[in-house]
Amino acid sequence: MSHGRSTEHELKTSQNEIDFQRNENIRRADDLKNEQDQRYSALTDASQKQYEEMKVNAEESSRQANQHFQESYKKTLELHDESLKNIQTKVGETLRELRGSTAQKLAAYSNRQKDPFYKLVDLDADLSETSDAFILRATVPLHEQESIAVTVRGDQVVVSGRRRNEEKLEIEPGHELVTAAYQSFSESYPLDWPVEARGLSRNFEGDQLIVTIPKKNSHQEWIQKQKPHAEPTRAERPEFPENLPIPRPTKPKPTLT
Repeated sequence: MSHGRSTEHELKTSQNEIDFQRNENIRRADDLKNEQDQRYSALTDASQKQYEEMKVNAEESSRQANQHFQESYKKTLELHDESLKNIQTKVGETLRELRGSTAQKLAAYSNRQKDPFYKLVDLDADLSETSDAFILRATVPLHEQESIAVTVRGDQVVVSGRRRNEEKLEIEPGHELVTAAYQSFSESYPLDWPVEARGLSRNFEGDQLIVTIPKKNSHQEWIQKQKPHAEPTRAERPEFPENLPIPRPTKPKPTLT
């Protein structure tokens, strides 16, 4: 009987130890699970915090990049507007210079059209002739008579001259600007009779130029100058090649009767 009690006691003790070990294992498993849950929660919180920080940093970087882009874009627009204004200013200045230059040229042209210095010279000349001379009368102002020249060129009499126009501007005492312009002109008149060019004479009566050109006594020399010279020709025997065959005369054949 005592042996059965001892066995029951051992069984009961073993069961208690088994229950203790089971409970201990359950407790340890719960502790491990709680620890893992805490670690997971801590990791989740850390990841969330890191995500939030990264999100904030990304938003800040995006904001800074957008701000930098806006500032660069604004500076680019300002530089573009400034360059455009400079171009418009230069174009405006160029246009004003062109308009001013064109206006000056038009004014100068208009003034030249009115200025007798730039007008076409008309001597209002008249050529007449007598039995022994040609007489040319032309109107020449007194201040231009010294520069007038009259010559005979071939079958024409030519009246030529030069003009000088000077403009002077005194900027300050001893400092002057001088511009001089020169103009030459000529007018020719035909002669239909030979003349003695060396006998040409001219004189002035007021503003009237009178040129006298004596005629030659004979018209034959004038006619000879006007006629074209014909070259003499002569008849020459043609030259034949040496090896050219020459046909010989043939005798008539006798006829039978």
